[in-house]
Amino acid sequence: MQDYTQVLETVRKLFVYPDEMNWKGMADEVFAENVLMDYSSFGAGEPITMKRDDIIAQWEPFFAKIDSTHHQLGNELVDIAEKEAKVSAYVMAGHYKEMQNGDNLWTVVGTYNIKLFNGKNGWRVTEMKFNYKYQEGNQEIQKQGLEG
Repeated sequence: MQDYTQVLETVRKLFVYPDEMNWKGMADEVFAENVLMDYSSFGAGEPITMKRDDIIAQWEPFFAKIDSTHHQLGNELVDIAEKEAKVSAYVMAGHYKEMQNGDNLWTVVGTYNIKLFNGKNGWRVTEMKFNYKYQEGNQEIQKQGLEG
C-alpha cells in the first residue's frame, strides 16, 4: 500500500505544483530526468521525449502569464508492477485570466495516462499522455499564455 500512496502523491503533485508555480518541486519530486510527453490529441504534434528542465522551462512562462490555474484530478486507477506504475486519471484544467471582453475562463477536459518508475529518488513520472475530450471558454487565454 505504501507504493500505491507514493505513486498517487507523485501524480497529484504533477497537477498541484504547476498551479502553485512550484517548479523546484516539479524538478525534485515529480519528473524523471527524461519524460515522454504526448499531447498529440490536443494538436501538439508527435510525442517527444524531453528533459525535465526543458519541460519546466516551457511550462513556467505559460503559467506565469495566466492569473490562476486549477487542475482537478479524479477517478485515478493505479496499476503497480514492481518498479513501474501506470495511472489513468480524469483531469479538468481551469485557466483564469482577466480579459478586456470579460470572458476570463478557459477550461480543458480530458484524461491522462501516466507512467512512473521507482528509482533512487522514489517514484517519478517517465511518460505523460493527454487524451483530449473537449474544451470550453475563451481559447484566447491559451494563445496569450503561449505568446513569447
